[in-house]
Amino acid sequence: MLSLPRRALDLNAVEMIWQFMRDNRISSRVFTEDDDTVVHCRKAGNKLVDQAWKIISSGMRDWSLRF
Repeated sequence: MLSLPRRALDLNAVEMIWQFMRDNRISSRVFTEDDDTVVHCRKAGNKLVDQAWKIISSGMRDWSLRF
């Protein structure tokens, strides 16, 4: 088992997906109600699912192909 070092966000594929979502889908927005936040995040998630290659490419790193 290969453990990741602490605070190595660039090595964690899930963190890379969250960063993409923050940069492209859910950043710089102000919501008036909690429901608006949920609806917007759900739409952003659905857009990401439609772009499966983004999810796949976020986990592909040169160093990871060696394992």
